[in-house]
Amino acid sequence: KIDSAQLQLHYDQSHTANAGAVTIEARRATADWLATTATWSNASANVGELGNTTAQVDDGDVWQTAATGAWPQATSADRQHAVNADYVSNKNATTGESYTWVPALNEAGTYRVEARLVTGPDRATNVPYTVAYNGGSQAYTVNQSATSAGGVWRALGSHPFAAGTAGTVK
Repeated sequence: KIDSAQLQLHYDQSHTANAGAVTIEARRATADWLATTATWSNASANVGELGNTTAQVDDGDVWQTAATGAWPQATSADRQHAVNADYVSNKNATTGESYTWVPALNEAGTYRVEARLVTGPDRATNVPYTVAYNGGSQAYTVNQSATSAGGVWRALGSHPFAAGTAGTVK
């Protein structure tokens, strides 16, 4: 099982004198294949939907996050369910405290936004999230409680984002 992978490409049109656009696609493999037998003629049997651009912002990415109020690092055993085995939480009754993630996007496009949660029976059932994107914002209420602790992703919709750091998840 592959937990994480990156594909980085560089294309130089020097042999065509930059005469035209060239489409390059990355597609998910949907069947087993061997590097020794894979060819362009049999590739269509092993590929599925187009790949996508992913930007993952963790609470440890100081330059891409901002906290208002008290957000201590988790010290419990359920850290194993978090991204990079750490997370911050806010369990006090002070209003107005927030945590903001700022993705640094290389290209404009529609991105599916998800929040990674470490659920548990002592978590809130009505956590407010706001996704600010290119052209607007959308509010969500997320139930972070569960009968036992574990890591889950919660979808916050798909939204158009501009390239750069203009969008946020708060």
